[in-house]
Amino acid sequence: MTTKKGILKLPALHQGQYEAFNHPARYKILVCGRRWGKSLLAAVALIECAVGGGIGWWVYPSFPMAMVGWRRLLKLLSVGIANGIIKIDRQERIITFPGGGHIQMKSAERANSLRGEGLDLVVIDEWAFVRYGKRVWESDLSPALAEKHGKAYLITTPNGMDHVYEYYHRAEHDDQYKAWKFPTENNPFIPKKSIEDARKSLPPDVFSQEYMANFLEDAAAFFYNLKNIMKAKIQHEAQPGHDYRAGLDIARWNDESVLAIEDYSIEPHEICWVEVMTIMSFRMQRKKVLNLADRYDIDSMSIDITGSGYGLGEQIEDDANFTCDQVHYTNKIKIDMFTSLQAQYEMEKLYIPDLEWLKVQHEMMIPQVSPGSLVVTLNARGGFRDDGPNAIALANRASQGMRITLAMSGEDEDEQNGN
Repeated sequence: MTTKKGILKLPALHQGQYEAFNHPARYKILVCGRRWGKSLLAAVALIECAVGGGIGWWVYPSFPMAMVGWRRLLKLLSVGIANGIIKIDRQERIITFPGGGHIQMKSAERANSLRGEGLDLVVIDEWAFVRYGKRVWESDLSPALAEKHGKAYLITTPNGMDHVYEYYHRAEHDDQYKAWKFPTENNPFIPKKSIEDARKSLPPDVFSQEYMANFLEDAAAFFYNLKNIMKAKIQHEAQPGHDYRAGLDIARWNDESVLAIEDYSIEPHEICWVEVMTIMSFRMQRKKVLNLADRYDIDSMSIDITGSGYGLGEQIEDDANFTCDQVHYTNKIKIDMFTSLQAQYEMEKLYIPDLEWLKVQHEMMIPQVSPGSLVVTLNARGGFRDDGPNAIALANRASQGMRITLAMSGEDEDEQNGN
């Protein structure tokens, strides 16, 4: 696609993208396998809207996830940006085109930020993973389209039989909606071998959901017995005669540091305290961790020193009056460690607190297969955090003496070889 002013040239859409792009439905629901190309389609639709003078929002479950779309837009529009024809507000994440049309990146984390503006187009990306996704659509974003009779793309990988499943079937009898299900294999730019590698390497339910875009009664997350184990009682101080150990996931990049305290003197064991440390210097984190270690008189602590955590881990070990296990992840042992934690949950031998954010982080952990390889990794979905489950897994193995390593995995950034 080339605009009439010649300020940008967009990639050609593949057949499935083109079908959805040109369909006249007001609200388009796309349930897609990984790397089908839904985000490229969203970018093209938003750019077309803004070039014509319209106002479009690209809404993600979180701001870290929104940065994926933001970087894609900057890449697609790089020529116009370099020439000064397209203006960028990096603080507000707004791209403004000649004629006043603009695109703004938004997060659904705070519903109040999604009110108050008449819109021509809304894209909700990874709609299945938007907290209170049905309410966000019905109460916040759909009304914002009313004034201008705007349109919407509701795009996502499936995540069980949730609000996306409901609306997918609503499209069967509501003419405003049109729904598609596109498996990964419908993207002609994805090598068939990489899909077959995923089929052979991933659990069948994970492949079915993540690559075939199927709705499953139980979403294909790594942890699936959460409702039965979120029963731990918070202990504000150590209980007489009880024994405690801890796991510390140290912040790096956009994560928060999390310390999990496990009472392993009772059956089932319980994560009795979770401390989240946000925007806190290493000096303050060290003080907080050591104070909590004294409060519960812990006998051992496993500390994730991968990346930026090394310095803080060394400082804590120097001052500790407990056994300190400096942990450096590798991919294989991370999977082994989480598989052990998964088994503890399944057998209901470990309880965790009933905290919404902790539940969401567990739900976002999912096995993935690296493109073009047979290497299976375990990470949170893009933009979501895994510091809570990491801290609990570390606490659960704090008395063991293993040293482990975590390999980072990347996404292919090619326009059609992406998500």
